[in-house]
Amino acid sequence: MAPTIETLTRQLRELEEELAGQRRFKTINRILLTIAKAVNTTDNLDELFQTIHHALGTILDSTNFYIALYEATDDSLTFPYIVDSVDINYPPVIEVSRTASLTAEVIRERKALLVTKEEILSRRATGSLRVPKCTPAEIWLGVPLLTQESLVGVMAVQSYLDPNCYSHADLEVMLSVADLVALSIERKRRERALKEQHRRLENIIEATQVGTWEWDLPSGIIIVNDRWAEMLGYNLAELAPTGQMDCNTWNGLLHPDDLAANTELLARHFAGEIAYYHNEYRMRHKVGHWHWLLVRGRVVSRDAAGQPLLMLGTRSDINARKKNESEQEKLQEQLAKIQKLESVGQLAGGIAHNFNNMLAVILGYMELVLQEVDEKQPIHAALRGIQEAAERSADLTRQLLAFARRQTVAPKVIDLNQTLAEMLDLLRQFSGEGVDLQWRPGLGLGEVKIDPAQFQQLLVTLTVNARDSLSGGGRIIIETSNVRVDERYRASYPYAVSGDYVRLSVSDNGSGMDAKTVSRLFEPFFSTKEPGKGTGLGLATVYGIVKQNNGFVNVYSEPGHGSSFTVHLPRVGHDPDQLPAAGSTALTERRGAKTTILLVDDEATILSTIKELLEEVGYQVLAAAGPQEAIDLAASAAEVPALLLTDVIMPGMNGGELAKTLTASYPEMACLFMSGYTANVTVRHGLLAAGVNFIQKPFSQRELLGKIKAILTDTAGE
Repeated sequence: MAPTIETLTRQLRELEEELAGQRRFKTINRILLTIAKAVNTTDNLDELFQTIHHALGTILDSTNFYIALYEATDDSLTFPYIVDSVDINYPPVIEVSRTASLTAEVIRERKALLVTKEEILSRRATGSLRVPKCTPAEIWLGVPLLTQESLVGVMAVQSYLDPNCYSHADLEVMLSVADLVALSIERKRRERALKEQHRRLENIIEATQVGTWEWDLPSGIIIVNDRWAEMLGYNLAELAPTGQMDCNTWNGLLHPDDLAANTELLARHFAGEIAYYHNEYRMRHKVGHWHWLLVRGRVVSRDAAGQPLLMLGTRSDINARKKNESEQEKLQEQLAKIQKLESVGQLAGGIAHNFNNMLAVILGYMELVLQEVDEKQPIHAALRGIQEAAERSADLTRQLLAFARRQTVAPKVIDLNQTLAEMLDLLRQFSGEGVDLQWRPGLGLGEVKIDPAQFQQLLVTLTVNARDSLSGGGRIIIETSNVRVDERYRASYPYAVSGDYVRLSVSDNGSGMDAKTVSRLFEPFFSTKEPGKGTGLGLATVYGIVKQNNGFVNVYSEPGHGSSFTVHLPRVGHDPDQLPAAGSTALTERRGAKTTILLVDDEATILSTIKELLEEVGYQVLAAAGPQEAIDLAASAAEVPALLLTDVIMPGMNGGELAKTLTASYPEMACLFMSGYTANVTVRHGLLAAGVNFIQKPFSQRELLGKIKAILTDTAGE
């Protein structure tokens, strides 16, 4: 039987409803896909909200649309996205528990809500809905935005014109979209919070100037930041072209003496013995020196067996602190020596003063007794022996009083060159046969104020001391010169006072002394001579005389290379306070960034100090702790250094040999030698050729910069 018209009409209606449902389903899927894509492509919540709004508009009326976000910590609602054709008075923040609004009700009940205008007006009349500043809508539809973990907020649409604008089918659409919207918003909020956290962390790291590192232990790969590399003078691409480095590269930069201790600390941390890894060690800087770093870190991930997988950490530049600590320790040692000498001097002076008085009585009575005893009597010789012993004892007490600066003096203004000229014959007699004593007077020498007898005693003592260090003949060189002491000089010799001095150097090519012996030279009764051959008061007396005349004395000695004693006495008529400031034009005249100096010294403190001095006035410095390192630095340098500034006596190769090696490959490189010995001594030792550029340690900043400028100017003129 043929279907009736009613049946066909019903079937057609069902088909249309099925097709409409399919279209609606496809539209919903398209909305979800659009929102999902937006989540993955946009970083901005406002852009995401706008995409959601437009996507919903393809299936229902979203002319008036808003998203409200809920914050559970303070029970508040905010409205970050609103599109409304009528109302513009949405509150910036509302407290849910104290608000009788439809949005707050959705939050409290966690249920979707479809409300008509009649119900809105009815609720207002009963007081269950109080939103006095809002225009009542003809119909309102809102759904909660929920995830498995939390309530995110509310998404709502409303119409001010059509009371039949929304149906329960639209409510289902909103609910089907709400889950994805909630997840999308929560994800974006977390991403934004994480980015903000990363930004703050990056700002903190940048502000603290620390290097960061991330170590994947199974692979050995380490990721570091730019600052990590900059601390060693590199850019990141030089150490880690791909942004990564391996453990071999890291350990290759580590000082060999620090490697074992660092490995042990890491092992203890990996084993859980110490909660945090914390170490101070040295790494090789790009220019060659060792740079101190503070490294901290912690394992943040382990496998099921407890083996470390990932370690994070930071490192800080503590080179300046270590340098200051080293200098402070050096100054403390020097201060302790000075205080020790001062204390011993006070004790010795007090004893010597009283003993001198008793000796005066003994000698006085002895003269009276000898006048009464005939020389022919046997007892006369014995009494004469007692008198000679007392006189020798009186000489010792005078030396002690000189060390303690308590003897009576009559200072006069004298010319050291003239006084030395008058004493040469006497000094040669003291030197003995087989000793070549040479005098090299400085030109334009200033005058000093000192008791002539004191100066003679000082000079004789230093000459005799030099002679005693020679065996089977040798050479003693006495030199004078003018010198200026500035703040740079005082950084290494704090007991020196700034000003102009006359310098007296007495050098020999004898056996020399080690550092431990040098440190005790001026102690009373300390002697390097065999028992019975020295009182141990000679150099202590020299120290006392120099200190009494406001000067200071330095000693430089190397085993097998002799010794050099350098006395500094203030020049008459030169005010120590009139030295130019360190920042004056004369000291800070810059040579330009292209002038590179290769600096070589095996003493770390001196190397660091001179490097800082040169860099301060604009020179580029390649600092090497030894000859071989200097050769390597010169070979790897972008351009040939303009000047080699090197110490003379170094292990493995002396400065003269280093200069020959380098200038053979780089003939345009100028050379300036420095040593604690004088130029004449280094030439006589055969360490340097005559006429080379030379500066004696210690030197002032003005002296060094003046020498360098003169050498570079001459080189440029050639």
